[in-house]
Amino acid sequence: MPVLTEERMVPLLRLSLFHDVEAQYVFGALHRFYEKRGARVVSGSETPRRFVLHQREQHWCVLDSARAWDWKEARDAQVFVSRELGVAGLLIFRYESYWGYELYRNGRVMDRFVQCPPEDSPVGWFPGETALGDPAALVECFPELSLLDVGPYLVQRPPYGPGFERFFELNVPVRPGDRFNRFDKLAVVDFLNLLGIKTTWRDDRWDFGAEVFRSLAVQFPA
Repeated sequence: MPVLTEERMVPLLRLSLFHDVEAQYVFGALHRFYEKRGARVVSGSETPRRFVLHQREQHWCVLDSARAWDWKEARDAQVFVSRELGVAGLLIFRYESYWGYELYRNGRVMDRFVQCPPEDSPVGWFPGETALGDPAALVECFPELSLLDVGPYLVQRPPYGPGFERFFELNVPVRPGDRFNRFDKLAVVDFLNLLGIKTTWRDDRWDFGAEVFRSLAVQFPA
């Protein structure tokens, strides 16, 4: 298995995570979401623009949307599935050299986090909204976590300018056993492992420690 390091080309990682729910229910909710938009969900194993839905493993059902990424659509779908199924979940992404998430429960946004400070980011992920991350909100939604474990991951990178020297003090592994430093491009992998999603890079694809339930694509009318 190739070793995943910062020197290798960084692969895309864009996920919808659903807590304590089985894959077939997530699939059904996604089908209803796209049906309301006049589209249909089809088998997409050979389609370049596709989603990969994984079986539930422990607390998590993972939808890998890296090959079918649309930011607004992903947020709308996460809200819909969370509300339809009455579950909590995370929309989590890695962009360039940082990562972030949007936390949902029962169709409502509970928290947001973006590791890059807004003044340094070319992308406005959550315009007009605070995205500092609230460990208590994560623990409230996912009680198997602890504040002591979660809190140290939700640290924004110091903005460029006066005080940036703190970057070097903070840029260390968050917990013993983490593979990356706090601000490495793949630091999100350590956060996913904290959640209980055993994330590795295997045979040129992400492996989340769970069998694939279905690869799917979305077809809109011509």
